[in-house]
Amino acid sequence: MLQVVYRRRVMRRREAQGQAAVGRGTYVLFAVTAAFFLFAVFVFPMLVR
Repeated sequence: MLQVVYRRRVMRRREAQGQAAVGRGTYVLFAVTAAFFLFAVFVFPMLVR
């Protein structure tokens, strides 16, 4: 819970400075999630057969 409050405070501070609120880590997390999804949908069924 404390981490959420701290993260929200950091986001507001970045927005106040004119930076993008979404950092690079969000895009990395999105890419990892997309890669896992593609693996689960396409590669995994081939391996199971």
